[in-house]
Amino acid sequence: MEFKDYYAVLGVAKNASQEEIQRAYRKLARKYHPDINKTSGAEDKFKNIGEAYEVLKDPDKRAKYDRYGAAWKAAEQGGGAPPPGYEDIWFDLGGADDFTFSGGSGFSSFFEQLFGATAGVAQPRGAAAPLGLRTKRSGACPA
Repeated sequence: MEFKDYYAVLGVAKNASQEEIQRAYRKLARKYHPDINKTSGAEDKFKNIGEAYEVLKDPDKRAKYDRYGAAWKAAEQGGGAPPPGYEDIWFDLGGADDFTFSGGSGFSSFFEQLFGATAGVAQPRGAAAPLGLRTKRSGACPA
């Protein structure tokens, strides 16, 4: 998702009053309205102006936008938005949603699912290590 600076779209400062934001919106909306302005790109510009105004006219949305930047919509939905600057960081837990705790005792069940039932069980000397890893004695790890 591309970050849009709604203040720049409307041509106002970040500390602009509600009246300044409304005045800028009305001026730009008249200028770029598709029924008036037939140039290419005018309709997209009009939509961007409307989107910016919808956020900046509402004090709650504006506060979330000012605080979270591009992630303001996640904060709007109560999604626990990340702090500014961390919006594009994702963690792939490699199927962590497959962990279920049916039966067994909590943590031991968790570790069995994570490392396999044989993890932590002593292996006879020379036997393969759990999880398909090899020890120094048996050779290098497979590629």
